Amino acid sequence: MVLCNHCGSNVPMAFKCTVCKMKLENFNTSTEVRFVNDAAGQNQASGHIVKSVQGGISSSFERKTETGNIVRSAQGGLSSSSERSTKTGVEDQSKEIVMDKLSELRIDVPQSSNTSFIKHCIKCGLRVEKCPCESVQDFYVVPTHKYGHESFRLLRLPVTRMGKVLGIVGANSIGKTTSVKILAGELKPNLGNVKNPPEWEEIIPHFHDSELESYFTRRQKKTLKVLVKPALKETKVADWKCKNFWANWVLYEVQDRGREVLDKICNDLELHNLERCVEELSADELQRFRIALVAVRKADVYIFDNPSTFLDVRQRHKAAQVIRSLLRPDCYVIVVENDLSVVDFVADEICLLYGKPGKYGVATLPFSVKEGINVFLSGYLPREQFRFRDDSLSFEVSNNITPQDEYMKVYGRYQYSDISRTGGLNLNIVGGEFDNSQIVVVVGPRYTGKSLFLEFLERMHPRVSYKREHIGYAGCELATVRRHLNCLIPGTIRDCRFRVDVMEPLGIVQLFEQSVSTLSASALQKLAITICLGMHADYYLIDEPGRHLDIEQKICVSKVIKRYTRYIQKPAVVVEHDLMMLYYLADRVVLFEGKPHVTGIGHAPQSLVSGMNQLLQELNITVRRDPANMVPRINKVGSLEDEEQKSAGKYFSED
Repeated sequence: MVLCNHCGSNVPMAFKCTVCKMKLENFNTSTEVRFVNDAAGQNQASGHIVKSVQGGISSSFERKTETGNIVRSAQGGLSSSSERSTKTGVEDQSKEIVMDKLSELRIDVPQSSNTSFIKHCIKCGLRVEKCPCESVQDFYVVPTHKYGHESFRLLRLPVTRMGKVLGIVGANSIGKTTSVKILAGELKPNLGNVKNPPEWEEIIPHFHDSELESYFTRRQKKTLKVLVKPALKETKVADWKCKNFWANWVLYEVQDRGREVLDKICNDLELHNLERCVEELSADELQRFRIALVAVRKADVYIFDNPSTFLDVRQRHKAAQVIRSLLRPDCYVIVVENDLSVVDFVADEICLLYGKPGKYGVATLPFSVKEGINVFLSGYLPREQFRFRDDSLSFEVSNNITPQDEYMKVYGRYQYSDISRTGGLNLNIVGGEFDNSQIVVVVGPRYTGKSLFLEFLERMHPRVSYKREHIGYAGCELATVRRHLNCLIPGTIRDCRFRVDVMEPLGIVQLFEQSVSTLSASALQKLAITICLGMHADYYLIDEPGRHLDIEQKICVSKVIKRYTRYIQKPAVVVEHDLMMLYYLADRVVLFEGKPHVTGIGHAPQSLVSGMNQLLQELNITVRRDPANMVPRINKVGSLEDEEQKSAGKYFSED
């Protein structure tokens, strides 16, 4: 609200006074600020309308209740930025216009370069565009870090606690790696001030009454030793200083916890044959080697960024056990992970990051593991009364899908005979069969013949669509996504059902004008899945569709594969190491076992329950289904549910 200098009335901030109709010039602000300090010591908006004195901001709800008038946009529109700065005396401030669709109320909000606004309804928690109510709340938050003008902003930080394993969950490009760099000391938060970054004396009070205050105080005094396992995006190690040294020698030189601990960690991570240079290690060996490099050293803070990438189910469980063993009452352990089953097993608390990828990210306060997973899947934060995702993510599969041709036979069996191979990898696969619209998930240790099994199936039938494990677009780097799809699947991309069921959920339409060479790893993965499903084939072979994807993208890809194969009544054979995707996708399971690079044994297809029981019994873990959202939950070792299921022989329970 502002005070009119002509009539003295207290009116909403606009270009004209609502009482005397005179222009508002040299007005005085008369607003109040109200903040509530939460447990993290960071400013969080209360349930009332939040306003800023410095910016002279007034909310749409206050305008309606106090004036009773609705300010609508006139034909003349808003005045230019130069006129606005002259009339209000505010210079170098960017304007953000938010339209309330129901009341058509135009809010003119001056936003400085170091503040951010998140707008949602205080009643239902929906965003402004989707809100059926009339109340809009403005969150005034100082960014923890900003990379530049109109660049990514991180609002708040995950709160880590001593003696607890903190899991950080969120979409790609939402600020997880930025949070890790700040907590590791590789990046100093600038509180939104890019030109004149503040010093630690100004930064630490920003996190007052919080665990982060003592954390950054110790970090400033250099009394915290931090070890970080960075995300392994590629297998190239050309920039490593130790790339030409033997891997076992590197581990022996850096370890300071004793030779017995080193041998135990190498045995748990199955790092046996390390008499090789680091650059000669495979992708999964390199990932386990990086985990061991951190685990064999003493530190006060252990940070692991995506430790399960390139690992199979068994290796992920072993890596989680090693990470869990590092926890002490006087240390911090932080894990950033895109596999919900790993987070469920290793973490004590979970922090969620939400927002708009590439634009801004917001960190929540820590949840318990069960509550955090349920909140992330539901897309609604009960503490803030805010919905950060329009749709909830559920593991329930709908059976009400209309086939493409009602006269098409539902059951058309595809059979394959026994497969034997000698030389190099000795492979023996028992023959089996699968039906139309069924999804067969192949799971087992790496290098035991799963990809060879898909290649055998490709040779057995002439009409097969195969998405390989390693994605390559040689010769197509300069082409746009639209042109690339027109060359490979020209007819399918014009099909309305394919566009609705596959392309739009995967976000391929938004990538049409981008060059293939500029796409991220997750975008390339979704593009490869789109091309595979767009081919006209009798069945589909998909190798590791969840690689490089975050949790939301994995669930979305699983739904797309499940729904579209049921619609066209075609089977699919999928190789996957993520337990959540395996549970959602699988109608039948093919288990592989053996010694990597030496022998591989593939069993015949079996039901999901029997296959999961056999797999989990080998891993010695039990899984139950959460009745709220049907998510498979890993029981804590030694818990009552764990002991009951093991005694009953039900390692996988659907009850």
